[in-house]
Amino acid sequence: MIRITNLTFNRGDMKPVAEHTTKYNQLYEIFHNKIISGEWKNGQKLLPERELCEEFNVSRITLRQTLQMLEEAKLITRKQGRGTFIQNHPVEQKLTKLYSLREHFNEIGIKSTAKITQYEIIKANNDLATKLDINTGEEVIKIKRVFYAETNPYVLERTFLPKNIFPDMTKKRVAEDGLYKTFNNLGVRIIRATEKLQPLLLKESTAKILNEETGSVGMRIERTTYSENNLIIEYTESIISGEFFIYTVELS
Repeated sequence: MIRITNLTFNRGDMKPVAEHTTKYNQLYEIFHNKIISGEWKNGQKLLPERELCEEFNVSRITLRQTLQMLEEAKLITRKQGRGTFIQNHPVEQKLTKLYSLREHFNEIGIKSTAKITQYEIIKANNDLATKLDINTGEEVIKIKRVFYAETNPYVLERTFLPKNIFPDMTKKRVAEDGLYKTFNNLGVRIIRATEKLQPLLLKESTAKILNEETGSVGMRIERTTYSENNLIIEYTESIISGEFFIYTVELS
């Protein structure tokens, strides 16, 4: 059973938000992930409101706020007298190769560097545990980095790694070799990755780091990386300056 906690943080500036706002945002993310991942199938009828409230430990007000958000996002449809149903949702294109802005800059002769601004071991909350497919409370390596093209910042990135998969990971290794080369050096091989892209308006704290105006357009990317046996080894959230956003996708 998934239960909603009482405190979370805004991704952009990591400030606590009000409890009632927190709960329906958390619940929205849980429901959204279940729909997008296919766990909840198109056309599937959701449980009655009372049962959903009991299962996720939320009030009916919180549940209804969440359902309204999902309906506005066209992920569910509510039919009078019949119930709430999962409806068609946007198809996510799968990337056929990993590609990075860092590689692109190197190809065109622009020096790209990364600065680690945070490196610590944290305990996984419910949301992070779900994203990494681990147990709540397990140790996670959190790495926050800012990437620069010459002296211009272009990406703010937060990476989370299961500590049990990377017991020998250190800040020094990542600083000297980068993340994926460190994976390779530690004997962890990447098999595939999935990414979700979403445009957003930069909050003041993020815009300041990226030398952009507050409210300017950026791109948010969530990446989940897998090794053998479909094991999740990385979850990363990146915010890219709109000025630098370039992406290459191969579709077949």
